[in-house]
Amino acid sequence: MVRKIESPDCDDALDALALVVAIGVDERWRARALATRPPRRPARPHPEPRSVPDTEPLLDSGEAAVTLAPSTLAVPLPRAAPAPVAAVPAGARPANPPQASPVPTALPPRWSWAGGVGASWLRGAAPDPLLGGELWLRASWERGSILSPDFGFSLAHHRGSGFERPEGSADFELSAAGAELCPLRLGVPRLRLQPCLTSTFGWLRVSGRRTFRAHAESTPWWTLGAGAQVMASLGSLALRLAGGAAHPFERTGYRFLSGGCTSEDCDDPPFDRVDSIVWSIGVGAGVSF
Repeated sequence: MVRKIESPDCDDALDALALVVAIGVDERWRARALATRPPRRPARPHPEPRSVPDTEPLLDSGEAAVTLAPSTLAVPLPRAAPAPVAAVPAGARPANPPQASPVPTALPPRWSWAGGVGASWLRGAAPDPLLGGELWLRASWERGSILSPDFGFSLAHHRGSGFERPEGSADFELSAAGAELCPLRLGVPRLRLQPCLTSTFGWLRVSGRRTFRAHAESTPWWTLGAGAQVMASLGSLALRLAGGAAHPFERTGYRFLSGGCTSEDCDDPPFDRVDSIVWSIGVGAGVSF
């Protein structure tokens, strides 16, 4: 390294020479320090901050973010610590996570049917109670409420014979078709109590025996009344208990005549007349579907 110094006096020359020496020594020390220093790890570049709108928070790869004022930078926060995981012994199955219970929904209205046979007891149409059988069919509209109507249809035949009088004996037969409407249901579909409106249409036939000019007479039978029924369903087995009272609109009276209808015979009171209220009780069994 060559340096040329020109100075008007010695003091300036010495100052210039000292400056040259100092510069040379400094350059050699820097070169030696760089040669003996271990290589420095490259600095990790800092992520460039992103600007986010003031209406949307920054959520990226599980990092929370804080949104500052408009036109500012989002400062990333440290990741949240993971939730602790309970240790499960080897071979044991982890407990099932709690599941939300299903929301109960109301069942849609549906029709159910039941039909079978039964026995019934009828009082008021003859001097003594009449016994008989019936075929019945029920149609229920299940709505999941007290307003679940039930419709019923039946065919019944009742009979009573041997009603003895001094003038002879009489046999009574009643054949009728019935219709019922039970608008309310108290209880559950498998066991329910229902008030009902009832009506029957048919014929009441009375036959005389062991009397003068014995013959049979048929009169219309029409009643309107009310009652109640209890229905129980045990799988496909249906059990029914019913009772009620009805008013007959045709109240016929019957008498025995020894000959033609004279004024005295026709004025005699009848030995039997249909009551103003007719009572009935019936039990039955069948199948439900």
